[in-house]
Amino acid sequence: MASTTSSAVKCFKHDVFLSFRGEDTRENFASLVLVFGRACKDYGVQDEAKLIRKIVETVSQELRSVNSIFDEKLVGMDHGIGEIESFIGTDLDDVCMIGIKGIGGSGKTTLAIAIFEKLKNSFDGASFVDKVCVVSKTSGLQSSQKQILSDVLYHQGIRVHSVYDGKAIMKKRLASRKVLAVLDDIDHINQLEALACACNWFKSGSRIIITKRDELVLVAHGVKWIHNISLLTGEALSLQ
Repeated sequence: MASTTSSAVKCFKHDVFLSFRGEDTRENFASLVLVFGRACKDYGVQDEAKLIRKIVETVSQELRSVNSIFDEKLVGMDHGIGEIESFIGTDLDDVCMIGIKGIGGSGKTTLAIAIFEKLKNSFDGASFVDKVCVVSKTSGLQSSQKQILSDVLYHQGIRVHSVYDGKAIMKKRLASRKVLAVLDDIDHINQLEALACACNWFKSGSRIIITKRDELVLVAHGVKWIHNISLLTGEALSLQ
């Protein structure tokens, strides 16, 4: 961002990395762009300290609002979170795949996000792959493979030329990493074969969480522990 005054030209550069999901979050953040513009007009870029304080205050208020919305969605899901946490056991050395199944709107993704955010710092690297079934059709599974590699290895320059290429790279590069990965909204076993083909792809202690509308693909892939979210339970009703 640059602004010209009568005496000099000042350039301010701010690098911002954003990681959020959900319409509520995106809509709230979009409003911050307008707030930023108003702040520039009200205070002028000459007073950079005052401008930054204004932006920080506004962003903090908006994020508190977003967190409140997310917390409301988690009301009644404590049992599901606790149950999956106890099974995951981040101190155990095996590699474990966990399924979360339920019909659309039952809260699978919300539950997976809550667990991911709570546990991700206990791993060498973590990746949340959103809407796998959609991305596989629009961008190809290699784009999801690249996301996992980039997130876990903290390297954005990784190139994946094909699904076959991606599988070979993942097996080689992730075997030395304790990984937490969420594969959200899987609808075909070829997606699991491309993104988490076998436990030996990952270092001991890794956890792969998979959300799916039914358990057929999960069972076919050898997932032994599946958490069922039922619309008859309070945890699902809180998301209506």
